[in-house]
Amino acid sequence: MKSIRILITALFLFVIAVSSVSAASGKVFKFDKGLDEAGYTYSAYNSNFKINKGILEITVEKTDVAGGIPIFFLPDNLKLDINKNKYVIVKLRNESTVSSSKIYWTTTDDKTYDESKALAIEIGTKMSDFQEIVFDLSDQKAWKGTLKGLRLDSLASDSNPKGAKVFIESIEIASTPESSSTPAASSGEDTGSTPAASNSVDTNSNTETGDAGATTASNPKTGDNGTGMYFLIVMIAAAALFLLRKKKSFNN
Repeated sequence: MKSIRILITALFLFVIAVSSVSAASGKVFKFDKGLDEAGYTYSAYNSNFKINKGILEITVEKTDVAGGIPIFFLPDNLKLDINKNKYVIVKLRNESTVSSSKIYWTTTDDKTYDESKALAIEIGTKMSDFQEIVFDLSDQKAWKGTLKGLRLDSLASDSNPKGAKVFIESIEIASTPESSSTPAASSGEDTGSTPAASNSVDTNSNTETGDAGATTASNPKTGDNGTGMYFLIVMIAAAALFLLRKKKSFNN
């Protein structure tokens, strides 16, 4: 019976450890599905958004609407512990002359996008290759709790030029400034632009007017291996139950 108690205690400690690792592992968002299908929201009224071979292509089309800033939201209700994930890493190629990017975020305790929860950084221009830009949020007091939503203004100039282009391979929310993402897989097809009324954005309130939906295991891809870990937990629990029954059978 003592061995059973030890096994159950070990299982309990293992569950705690797995929960901690899962919370700290963050998430990686890639573009292997259509934008609407994956639950993304974006400013189709001033920019063209399309996925081409696993890459999100953004082109500014109307500079007189919201400053021509292409606004892009990750799926809503991210449910990510940002006390342990203090970096947002965007792998992009900026072909324009715009030299800044900006993010906004909401939490389960503060659900409004505003300047109190925002960070802008400088980025390279006229890039020939993809580069990782890192938003370091470790000093941001408002970056705490559970992340609900994330907005990316990849080209954050007050007056973006018409035709400005940026290509995004992945967006990662991570516990370290080093990206864990791998190169985006080529799907071999151009899914095209998917501007739709349901995915419109209200720039006056900086909130989504459509239903972005929650992140699921199938899309976007997540950076953790929680499914495998929890399967292992179930297997260990089953083994403990088997040993307990065997012990009782032996005593009888």
